[in-house]
Formats: sequence, C-alpha cells, structure tokens
Amino acid sequence: MRKITKFDTSQLLDILNLRAQEELSKTDAQIASAFFFQFFKRVPQEDLRGDNSDDLYKLAIAHLNSARQKKRGQVQVRAYNPVNPSEKSVSAFTIVEVTSDDMAFLVDSVQMALNRLGYTIHLTIHPVIGITRDKNQTITSISGHDKGEQPESFLNFRIDQEVRADHLQTIENQVKEALQSVAAANRDRQLMHNLALNIAATLDQTGSDVDHVMLEETAALCRWIANGNFTFLGAIQYQESEDSASEMITERDSTLGILRPNASADPDSRLTMLPEDISKKFDVKEPLLITKSSVRSAVHRPAYMDVILIQHPDVERAQFRQTLFLGLFSASAYNRSVTDIPILRLKLTNLLKRSGLPENGHGIKVLHNIVERYPRDDLFQVTGDELFIATMGILDLQDRQQVRLFVREDRFARFRSCLVYVPRERFNSDLRERIGRALLTAFGGAAYEFDVQFSESISARIHYLIRADSKQTSPPDLLALEAKISEFARSWPEDLRRALQAQYGDQDGLEYADAWSTSFPTAYREIYSPEQAVEDIDHLSLAQKTGKLGIRFRSTRLQDRLETQLTLYSPNNSVFLSDVLPMIENMGLRALSGRPYRVVNRSGYVIFIHSFELQNSSGQVLSNENDARDIEELLGRVWTQKSDNDGFNQLALSAKLNWNQITLLRAVYRYLKQIRFRYSQEYVIQTLAGNPNMACRIVRLFECKFDPDLKQDRDLLVNNIRSELKDGLERVTNIDEDRILSAYINLIESLLRTNYFQQHDPKQPERLSLKIDCSAVTRMPQPRPMVEIFVFSTQVEGVHLRGGRVARGGLRWSDRPEDFRTEVLGLVKAQIVKNAVIVPVGSKGGFIVRRLLDYSTEDQLNEVKTCYQTFIRGLLDLTDNYQGDDVIPPVRTYRYDDDDPYLVVAADKGTATFSDIANAVAEEYQYWLGDAFASGGKTGYDHKAMGITAKGAWESVKRLGRDLDLDTQSQPFSVVGIGDMSGDVFGNGMLLSRQIRLLAAFNHKHIFIDPSPDPETSFKERQRLFDLGRSNWDDYDSAVLSAGGGVWPRTVKKIRLSEPAQKALSISNNELSPEELIHEILKSPVDLLFNGGIGTYIKASYETHESVSDRANDILRVDANQLRCRMIGEGGNLGVTQFGRIEFSQRGGLCFTDAIDNSAGVDTSDHEVNIKILLNEAVKIGEISHSERNNLLSEMSDAVTELVLRDNYGQTQALSLESDKAVQLIHQHARAIRQLEESYGLNRALENLPDDQQISERIAHHQGLTRPEIAVLLSHSKISIYQMLLNSNVPEDVFLSEDLKRYFPQVLSPRFDPFMGDHPLRREIIATHLTNNMINRVGPGFILRMNELTGADPADTVRAYTACREIFRLRDCWREIEGLDNKIRSQAQKELMHETRQLLEHATIWLLNYRPRPLDISATVEEFRDSIAQIKNGFPRVLAASNRLTQKRRVKRYLNAGTPPSIANTIAEFAALSRGLDIAELSRLEIGSLSEIATIYFDVGERIQLSWLAKKVRDLPISNHWHGLGRAALLNDLALTQRQITAKILKSAAGKGKSAVRNWIAEHQADNERLAQMIQDLQKSSEFDFSMLSVAVSAANQLGTPNA
Repeated sequence: MRKITKFDTSQLLDILNLRAQEELSKTDAQIASAFFFQFFKRVPQEDLRGDNSDDLYKLAIAHLNSARQKKRGQVQVRAYNPVNPSEKSVSAFTIVEVTSDDMAFLVDSVQMALNRLGYTIHLTIHPVIGITRDKNQTITSISGHDKGEQPESFLNFRIDQEVRADHLQTIENQVKEALQSVAAANRDRQLMHNLALNIAATLDQTGSDVDHVMLEETAALCRWIANGNFTFLGAIQYQESEDSASEMITERDSTLGILRPNASADPDSRLTMLPEDISKKFDVKEPLLITKSSVRSAVHRPAYMDVILIQHPDVERAQFRQTLFLGLFSASAYNRSVTDIPILRLKLTNLLKRSGLPENGHGIKVLHNIVERYPRDDLFQVTGDELFIATMGILDLQDRQQVRLFVREDRFARFRSCLVYVPRERFNSDLRERIGRALLTAFGGAAYEFDVQFSESISARIHYLIRADSKQTSPPDLLALEAKISEFARSWPEDLRRALQAQYGDQDGLEYADAWSTSFPTAYREIYSPEQAVEDIDHLSLAQKTGKLGIRFRSTRLQDRLETQLTLYSPNNSVFLSDVLPMIENMGLRALSGRPYRVVNRSGYVIFIHSFELQNSSGQVLSNENDARDIEELLGRVWTQKSDNDGFNQLALSAKLNWNQITLLRAVYRYLKQIRFRYSQEYVIQTLAGNPNMACRIVRLFECKFDPDLKQDRDLLVNNIRSELKDGLERVTNIDEDRILSAYINLIESLLRTNYFQQHDPKQPERLSLKIDCSAVTRMPQPRPMVEIFVFSTQVEGVHLRGGRVARGGLRWSDRPEDFRTEVLGLVKAQIVKNAVIVPVGSKGGFIVRRLLDYSTEDQLNEVKTCYQTFIRGLLDLTDNYQGDDVIPPVRTYRYDDDDPYLVVAADKGTATFSDIANAVAEEYQYWLGDAFASGGKTGYDHKAMGITAKGAWESVKRLGRDLDLDTQSQPFSVVGIGDMSGDVFGNGMLLSRQIRLLAAFNHKHIFIDPSPDPETSFKERQRLFDLGRSNWDDYDSAVLSAGGGVWPRTVKKIRLSEPAQKALSISNNELSPEELIHEILKSPVDLLFNGGIGTYIKASYETHESVSDRANDILRVDANQLRCRMIGEGGNLGVTQFGRIEFSQRGGLCFTDAIDNSAGVDTSDHEVNIKILLNEAVKIGEISHSERNNLLSEMSDAVTELVLRDNYGQTQALSLESDKAVQLIHQHARAIRQLEESYGLNRALENLPDDQQISERIAHHQGLTRPEIAVLLSHSKISIYQMLLNSNVPEDVFLSEDLKRYFPQVLSPRFDPFMGDHPLRREIIATHLTNNMINRVGPGFILRMNELTGADPADTVRAYTACREIFRLRDCWREIEGLDNKIRSQAQKELMHETRQLLEHATIWLLNYRPRPLDISATVEEFRDSIAQIKNGFPRVLAASNRLTQKRRVKRYLNAGTPPSIANTIAEFAALSRGLDIAELSRLEIGSLSEIATIYFDVGERIQLSWLAKKVRDLPISNHWHGLGRAALLNDLALTQRQITAKILKSAAGKGKSAVRNWIAEHQADNERLAQMIQDLQKSSEFDFSMLSVAVSAANQLGTPNA
C-alpha cells in the first residue's frame, strides 16, 4: 500500500497496472489497464492527494466489475462501504457507483438525488468511456468515449459514511429513480423538440379570433424554446371532450419524457407535478399560459419546473388542442434582454403603449428598465394588467424613500409573489426577516423564498414567494400590510431622537440625540428599540464620564417567564467573553445569548455595549431598585476584583444578600476549610442557596451580635434569631446540609470581634477580620490556640493563632493555599514550646497571596508586601490600644472578650525584610508599641547580621558535642548540611566553628560535595560565599575543593561520584540521580547533620510520607533508623518529625528539637520588644531622644546576644542533665506528663509523648524519655509554671526585682531601673525569668515533686527554690562548673551539676516543710546564708570520721576526672552541707556555737549509724512512683531524727562535742542498743527492701521523739 502525497497520474497508473498484472489474467489485466487510464485521467490531482494506491485500485476494479454485469441499455447502481481486509476496518466513506449509457444530465441529476438525501459528496469521478461488448455483453475492449461501440458513463461518488443497510438501499432506489427520469427526458427530447416546432408551424397557419400578434409571438416562443432556450423534460396534450367543447381531457398516449407513466404505475401519478386542473383554468381566448410546476425538478436543476401550455388548432379534428411542455428555461431566458424573448417583448410593448409616457422621454426608458429588472419568472407569468399596476407603481417610487408592496397571486392559488421596496439604507437582514414573517402571517403561508436586488436606485427590492394555503378565503388588507411594513422600515435614529426628547425635554433631548442618535450600530438597532436605547444612553454617558465599566442588571417577570438581562458598558475596549461568562454563571445565571455592540458617539468616543440574555434559575424577581443596585454593585466589584468571582455570588439573587454579606459567608467557609471542614465549596454554596432563609438568618445573627449602631435590645434580638435558626435546622432534612448550616452558626457564635462595621480608607485594600474563640468552635483540630484572627480579602487570606493574651511569633508567607492554617498550626505548636524561654507565649501567623500568578515576576514582591500590609491591618483592626494607662477598643467594634492590647509580630519565611512595613502600619494605627510591634527592621536587631538564630542552634550543637566529649570549637568534625551560605541559619552556622569539615550540602538548586576538606581552607571559602550576600553553591571556588569534589545542579539527570566522594559519604553506587544522591547524603556517617533549610527530610520508620505533609520532599526523605550521623542540629524548623527525633535518639543519636535549637531568634525579638517598650517610655518623658534610643539599641546588640545565648545554654544544659538521668527519672517524668495532661490540657498524643502503656514498657526495658521528649516536657512544664506564677503574687516579691534587672542588658542599669519597675510586662518578665531559671536547674518534674512531698503550691516552691539558690550561693558554683566545658569529661561535669540539683532539692524540701508559707525570701536568705557559710568553713573539722572519709573519696574522684581542687572540694562538701539548714535551725536554741552544733550533729549520724541507714535508703531501687515517695519520706524521717537527737543532746548538758554524744548514748543505752542490734542484723543482709529499712528508720525515730 502506497500513500500518494504528491499526485502523479502516470506513477499511479504504473502502480495499478503492475498490481493488475499480478492479480488478473493477461486479458483482464489489459482491459483493467485501459480502464484505469480512462477512469482516472480527468480526476483533479488534488482530489486524490493523500489516498493510497490500494484503495484506488480496489475502487476502480470494483466499478469495472460492476460494469461487467451491466447489460446494454441498462443502468447499474450500487452503494457500498469498502472494507480493508488487512485492517479489518470499514472505510470512512461510502461509495455510490453508477454505470449507464451516456446521456445528458446524468451527473447533476444523481448529485441532486444524493443531496436530497442529505449526504455530502466528497469526491466525484465521472468519465465517459467507450465500451465494446460481444454478443454476451462481455466487455472486450475499452477506449476513449469517442471510440468504441457504445460510450458509457461511469459515475463514482464518495459520500458520507452510511453503514445502515436500509439506508444504502434507499440511496440505490433514489438514484435509480433519478436515472429513470433522466432517461425518460433524454429518450423523448427530440420528440418534444419536434412537437414545439410543429405547433409553431400550426400557429403560423391559424386564423382565429385570437389576437394575431399574440399567435405570432406564441409561435415565435415555440421556435425559441426549441432553439436551445428550454430544457424539455416532459410533454402532454389535451383535446376537447366529445361531451363538451369547453372541457379538455388528457390524451393518455401523448405523454412524453418524465410525464410518461411507468408500466407498473398509475397513469395519472406523473401528472401530479402539474398545477391542479391546469387545462380547465386555461382561458380559451388565450393561446398561451406560462406558470410553474408544483414540484421541483429531479433532472438537471433542482428548481420548480416551468410549464408552458399552448392552445392551438387540431387541423385533422377541426377542434382545439392544448399542448403542455414541462421543463426548465435555460440561462438565456434570464440573461437576455426582454426585447429578445418572444412573449416578453410583447408584454413590454403593450406596457409602454399603455403607460402613455412620451415615446423618447426619460420615463419610458425608466419603465423599460423596470421591466428588464423585473423578476424574470414573474414576468413570464404575469398578466398585462398585473404588470401595468406593478411597474407603474415602481415608476412612481423612483428616487423616493418610500415603502411599497406589490402582490401578484398565482392563478392556481399556490403562491403569492410579493415585491417589496424599502429605502436602501434601511435595509438589513432583520428588516427582511420581519417583512417576510409579516407576509407569511398575512397570507397564511407555510414558507417563503426571497431574493434581494440592489441597483443604483435608492430603494432595495425584496422579492418574496409565499407558498400559501390555497384554502385561505379572506385576502389581507394590502394597504394595512404595506403600512405595517413601512413601520418596520422607519429610521431608527429618528425614533431615538423622538424618544430622547420625550425623556429629557427638547433641549437636553436634542443634545443627547446629537451625541448618540447615530452612534448605535445596525446590529444593535435590529434588536433594541429606541426606547431601550434611551436607558442605555444614561449608562453610556456615565461610562464616558468615569472611564469605568458600567453595569445594568434587570430581572422582571413577563407573564409566564422570568426575563433577566445584563448589560455591560465598556469604555474604549471590548470585554472578553471568557471574563464575563464565569461572573454570570457564578451568579447562578446562565447566558442564553450575548451580543456585543461598538458604539461611537459624535465626539469619536468608543464604548462597547455587551448585552446578555440570562436564564435565572433562582426564580427571584428584583422587587425594587435597591435589589438591582446591590447586584450591580456586586458585579462591579467582581469585575474590578474587589469581590471574589465564585458561586457564593448567587446568594445575591437567591437570598437577596449584598456583597458585604456574601463576603462574610464566603470568609466563614474559607476559614472552615482551613480547619479541615470536609464539605466542598460547591456543596456549601448549594446548601446556602438552597436554604436562602437560613442564609439570611445566619447573616442577621452576625449583624445583630456585632452591629455597633444597634438600638434595640441586642440580647433579645440575638435570642430570637437563635430560636429561628433552631426551628429552621429542624426543617432541614438532609444531614449534610444540617451540618453545614450548623457549622456556620457555630462559627458565628464563636466570634469575639469583627471589623465588618468599620470604615476603612478607600485607598487601602478591603479586608474582613474575624476574631475567634477557638475553644467554642466544634470539630476544630488539635491543638487549639486560645484565640485566632482570620483575615480575608480578595488578595490575601491570613490567620494569626495565639496561645495566650501576651504572645509573639512570626508571620510567614505561606505557599500552601489549601491548608496554610495547618502549616501555621504546626508552627504555633512548636512556637508555644519555643517561647517557653521568653515572656510571651507562642503565636504564629501565616498568609497566602491569592492572586500572585496574575502578576509579573517583577511585580510579585510588591503584591506580597501589599498583602502583608492588609494582613497586618486586619489584625490591628481588632486589637485594643493604650492611651496612657487606658485601654482603647477599636472603633465600631462590639467586643465579646476582655481587653486585649498586646500584639507583636516578627519576621518569618518570606517576610524577613518586612518588619519596617509592619511597624509603618502600627504607626498608621498609632499603636502603643510603636516600632516594638514588629521586631527587626531598621531600628531593630538584624537576626542575620547578628547570626543569632544560628548561634542559638550552635549552642545545641556544642552541647551535643560535649555530651560526646567532642569539642566542636577545637576538634575537627565532619558535617553534612541542608542549606547554602547565603542563608541566615546555615550560612551563619557554618561559620561558628573553624573546625567544621563540611563533606556535603544541598539546597533547592545544587548539591555540594567536598570529600576531604581542609577545615581552615573551606572555612575561608564559606566566609567568602557568605559575604557575597546572594551566593549559591555553584559560586564555590572549585580550586579549593578536595579531590573528587564538585557542585552539581539538581536539574541534571544523573551525577557520577568519584571514589573519594563515595568513600567519604559511604555510598556504594557511583552514579545517582540528584534525588537519590541527596537521600544518600542524609544517611552519611558523619558527626553532625545540620539543617538550615526548609522542608522535612527525616521521619520515623513507622511514619508515612503522607503524615509528614511535605510532599515536595517525599523522594528525598529518609527514615531516622537509617541515619548514621552522631548528632542533629536543627537551625531550621520542621526538618525532622518528632517521631523521627525520638527514633534517632532511641538508636543512640543525639538531638534536641527545632523549638530548642532555634529559639534564639524569638528570644532576641522578645528582648528587643521589651527593651523598646522600656526605652520608649524614657523617650516619652524626655529622658533620652529617639536617636539616642536607637544608638543604645545598636550598642546593646552584643549584650542581648549574650543574654539570649545564655538562655540557650541553660536550656540545653537542663536537657542534657535530665536525659542523663532519664531512666531513673522516668517515674517523675510520667507523673509530670499526667499532671500537665489533667491540669493544663497537654495532649500527649499531639505532642508525641508516650502513653502510659508505652511508659510501662520503657520502665520494663530500663529506658527513659528521649531528649526530644524531655524537651517537650520541659517546655510545657515552663509554660504551665509561668502561668501559675503569673496568677500568683510571686512577681510582686521585692526580692525578685533583681531578676527583672537580670533580664535586661546591664548597661541599662541603674539609669533605667525606675522604668523597669513600671514596665507594662514587668510581672510577665519576672515570671518568665524565674520559671526558666528554676526549671533549667532542677528539671521539669521539680514543682510536682515538691507538691507531692510537701503539699506546696508552685508559688511557694519557687520562693523556696530562690531562697535556697541564694543561701547556698549556687550561682557562683554553677558558673565555676560551666567553666569546665570541654576541660573535663562531659559525664564528670554532669555529675557535678547533679550534686547541685540534689542539694537544691533537699534544701527546698526543708524550707517548705519547716518554714511558714508564703516564704519571705529576703528574711529566709538573711536567716540562713551566713550560717551555711560558717558551717562550710568548718569542714572537714566538724565532720564525723565517716563523713570525712566520704568527702575525701568524692574529692579524689572529682580530681581524677580533672576537676580543679576548689570545685572538687566545694561539690564534695554538698552531701554534708545539705544538712546545713538542720544545723542552722538548731543554732536557734542558742546552745553552743555552730561549729559545736555541727560536730554533735554529724557525730550523732555516725555513732547511731543514721548516716549508714540513710545511705542504704538512698540506694533502694525505685520501680514506681510510690517507691520514690517512700524513699523521700524515709530520708526525711532520718534527717528529722538526727536533728531531734542533736537537739536533745544540746539540751541535756551531757558535755561538749563528741563527748556529749557518747554521754547521751550511754544514758539511753537500752534504746540505742536495740537500734544498734537491728542495724547489725541489717548489715548482715545482702539485699535491702523498703520494709526492712522502714522498720529501722521507725526505731531510729523513737530515739528522737520528745519522750525518748
């Protein structure tokens, strides 16, 4: 099979002949070859281009085979669908074959038959071929049509595919019928020609009463039609009846052509194509009648056939005969002049004579021309009278813009011929159609045809042929009909001018008319009346004046239908339909039609009118102009993008809500969507639109709750609406709709404030803000913030979540439009934990830019800034302000919550440089915080320049390194990282140690590998990149890369690794995709994996990628159990899932959490804000100027850094110490978790903390909480304790004012001390400082433990802790121990810190047990501090031998670990010093010196073996919480016993010092021996339990009782 792309007839014939030779006999192949040549030689080349030779071969052979079956004189017809056997498919076309003896009219007649059936002909092949057949009709040769025995016509048509067998049969039958008619016409054509000539001869010899001239013209006509001017198709003769000479009857044997009946048909069936009773209606005085047939021709041309009936004498019978010719006038009958055509020239001559016009005058020439232009078919048929009336009327019309109607009725009542003349300039298709419909109605017609003629005349002529109902009895009033047509053709501008005058008066109306009357295009005038145009002119004038789109909306009920129309008026430019249709459809309307019009007024100003006819499915009719204006305003806002273009807009019609109310319902849904509302927007819209009354009530509930101008009883109105809503919900049968409506009601009820009724600056983007009480919202996902503000506009959506009234956190530009609140919620959860170290609790905000893609890349940043400003304004719209000490609520805001004046924000992802923008908005609102509103900015601390976030994270890295006994600042260590040197966290972080060996790193663009970096060289190159500002990894100098290193873009398909790179990163494959390589880099066996980027790259092995919610990095992410790094530093947020951290930690890896690692940024911002608040007060009273304030802020940056890093240091130290004892503390931790869960709403599942069963499993396996879990517990403990302290009077304690000063840089004291005391957040600062200081030192379970052991509340515990810290001068001790960082082993250093914790716990318990509450911190410190110092100075002299030995051993152990002697001695003394408060308390007896009392005290412990007993109690294993309490109780009892015995000895005057102890024992020998014997028995035991030791402790207690 060959496809013919460039047609070449000879090439095709060669292909076909070759195939014929292969498949046919030699003879048949020769015949086929000749046939191919004749068949294709006249086919246009372009018709066969694209066909393949195989199809053409089969086509030709099929037709040849069909021709072989044809007999001489027969017709062969076949309709079939070619089939491709190899492809088993049917052709896309159907083939119709016709083989016939050649005759006239074959092709066009068959084509007419196929067209009547509705088929399109795609290709026609119709050669005439000379065929020679033998006596058996077998084809013997083929030649050209001028040779051979008989020329035969081959017709081959390719038509639309038709596969239905009955339709194929119909095609064949119709074609055969057409061919029969063609054959009939051809067979008798000569006979009919001769008949016409014979009649002419007969008429020449006739002498009758008929006008002689008429006879001559009739004879001339017969000769004229016989001379090729008429296509004869049929003929028939009529003769006089023998019964009546006036009656003519048909001569059956006279029929010729297509009137000749078939042998099998009714003889009269053929005559039905003639006018009914034509011979009877022929006036015998007329020799000639010309009319039209009743059917169209099936031969040659599909027109109604011409009928020529001639009356002539029958010489043989001496009577008249009528001969009827049926056919078609040829083109000459229409193209030649009337003067050349018989009969017509006679009609012209008679008309000219009858007109009475001067023979050579202009009028006679015009009249002659009118006849020449008269419809030629009508001219043949018209009578003289009809022609005279019509043509004279037309003559009178010349050069007059007048409408005339001339009607001629067919004498057989089959049609009306109507000539309509209208002014040419007013003619258009609409006018033509309107006239046609009017004529059709007037004459009761079934259909009409028309023809339009234009000439040099000022009138246009429309010729209508109305196929009329012959049964119509009453003719129409032609004058009235003509008047009606005249009304149609009247000038539209004239009517408009009159309408404008009627509307506006003569003067204004004429001015409008001058400007607009000729402005409207014809298309507009064809549809709209001048009265309708008057309404449009109002809007056109306004659109011209404003230059803005005008809108007109109307919806009215007309009888049984609702008519809705929208009209747009667009200055200068047309609107796009694609822009308008969604707006219409979202209104709940359907555009049925839309028509644009270009209007140009007199001054040349262009305005486009777009008119839309709409289907209003809501059924709502606009009851007043206000309704229409509301909808027009809504549409205008949608067009200008001030309102969203979505389905909520249909509520304007269904519920008659205005744009503001619709915006409220839209905003509520957008918020519900963010809290994972499961219903789609489409379904919610459907529900609201389907329940319009409920939608209105919801809006009314909102407005009644918050309308500041409401004069009625608000509570009464609200309760009434609630009742209506409740009743309405009961009538809602669909459960899903009920839930949707209930969710709307619930959210409205949960609102605390809104800016809905505020009036904003029109130059600012509009916004709607809703403040939500999260605890009141049903089905809100956990965790639930305290409150949040949702800001909604067409440009931006944002949410600000707050964990408390005093809260802070960043505002980020989110790229997650579907669930940005979920992103913010995850961050605020981390922020709440992170903010445990600062004054405010956690908050977080995020916003999306809704139309970012509508802007160019250059303009996108400006749009983001605009959206950020709108978001900030939306927040401040609902925030209270301070004026002096008075709280000022927002204007026009009805509040359902308490005063809420504290709102601070910070930079975050995408908003790093936006602080000045936020502060400018705060200044715009005159917000009391001023530029403290948003930290950073031009007068704040630049976090990247300070490197503070990275430095904070590096404190975590250093802590983890120390726990591995790795000094990250002096020992080289390997790192892989996420980020690049232009980033804040990563860039600064990688410059915080010159020992970093950065083996690999990646960001969103590149992958960096340096297999064996020199630390110093690579450090300098990283420094260079950082200094560039906007560097990337491909800026790294390849010359300083180690062998095998490189930088690759992440867009490449594959990366080939060198052997050094494979070895350094422990990767087996040498060629990987960028994604695979990053995956492997994350698993590299390095010391540190440092995350300074964006994304979640590590999860637990039992987590799914879907649960991580970071689809972009699914392909890169690794499981924590695949990590081979030793520690993870999280400078960036969410780099590791919490479960990932836990799994990593359980496998021996070291990490904290992102909230711990990167808390320095928020800590810095908090210091900045509070310092600014402090200094702003100083500026207000003139203490310093604003510029001095700014300079001071700048000078304090290092001091602030030191304070912040101190917090990071303390927090990581606390976690390190807590995790060191995690196994032993598991019970305390579990109790703390339960308490936080029960009392403070901790959701342990949400925080990924183990449940009770998991804790039990860990206890069984001797496992504790991991560092990440302890970090969460630590933070939540701080949060809860902070709140408890804030609710107490602890912050008012004068002694704690020093903590307030410690919060601020020292440079501010003493100059600004007075301002510190008046700081608005003084209490919060003190509570925060106390909480952090205490929990960092004693751990998260300390408060609960103190409560369980002593019943003390947190405030009392904090006071006791603070007093103990000062009494024992622990600040100095901690400072000395921390000075040992990287100087002694980490474990040894931790042991020293644990000793300080034990001392603090013992002393705090003592104060809580033996001092009245609330504790006076100052008095307590004053009471005990010096005494403790004196006791310490008496060591080791006052100690008993066993105490000295214990202390000596402890000193030795500490010294062996490298601890300096001074520290070793200090810590070693803590065990004995923990009894110092008992000794100091005994000194109040004023019996002996402290030294003497101490000597007796310690000797009592040794001689009675209380010290040994206490040691055994301390050594008891703890398997549950109760064991811990029991052990503490036993130790407390022993301490009390020792103090009581010492007091007895002091009071007994038994002597001094150790002799006094011996004497007292001797005096109480029986009791002492009993205890001694019991202890001896215990000492023989290899194991001890609580019951054994409890008995001994009880016995010892008896010695100390007063009666003993």
